[in-house]
Amino acid sequence: MTGFWNRLGRAPATWLALSLVMMLELGVWWWFTPPLLVAGGFLLLGLVMLAMWPPVFARSGANAAAIAALRQRIDVETVARIQQLEAQLRALGADQAVGQLRGLREKLQSVTAVIEARLNSGELAFARYLGTAEQVYLSAIDNLHQVAISLTSVGSIDLAQIEQRLQTMPEHAAGSELERESLLQRRALALSQHDKIDLLLAQNETAMTALSNTAAALADVRTTRGHAQLDSSTAMAELEILASRAKQFDVSQ
Repeated sequence: MTGFWNRLGRAPATWLALSLVMMLELGVWWWFTPPLLVAGGFLLLGLVMLAMWPPVFARSGANAAAIAALRQRIDVETVARIQQLEAQLRALGADQAVGQLRGLREKLQSVTAVIEARLNSGELAFARYLGTAEQVYLSAIDNLHQVAISLTSVGSIDLAQIEQRLQTMPEHAAGSELERESLLQRRALALSQHDKIDLLLAQNETAMTALSNTAAALADVRTTRGHAQLDSSTAMAELEILASRAKQFDVSQ
């Protein structure tokens, strides 16, 4: 919804509408010098006119063009980011993250197609559904960026080697306590980052489920009237009834 109000505030037509209402209000005050009650009525009328502008703008071609331009910009920026991110995740061996990267894009495309099929681009609901879905997608992409950073930060820590050293190092050798403490710190650091990565990946799985649920929910909603006035079951039952009465038109009988 925030995106709609940003588009509304940046639209030249909004400033034109605001200017016209203000000029009308000031003109009435300057020209007629109305009493306080009448002036209050004109002020209320101006506020009503301004309140009517957001729904009008939502259904305008300017809003639809702004949405299309925003989506195109997001697509261009996101494609470049995703290509670089996918290469980075592959190099780090993050197979689950790479799978999520592709899955998120597919689910965004699916929910976008359903939104476009079910809702009119001039409706406030269209911009709200589409904008929220894109934010979920982009937030998940941000999570994958953080996964790549976390994996890079502990990439040089070999947990298997640390565990082996902790098991084989002598207990009373000089410097053993200091070495053990260093190994334990590195192990804790690596495990902490891996826990963070697991949480981020789990959040992304939830995001993909939310996108799928939204697409399915909208797909089950009938927002426009179809060509037929009856559903298929009712229409077929009616046709069978008519077929049973067809003999009444037989003139030979």
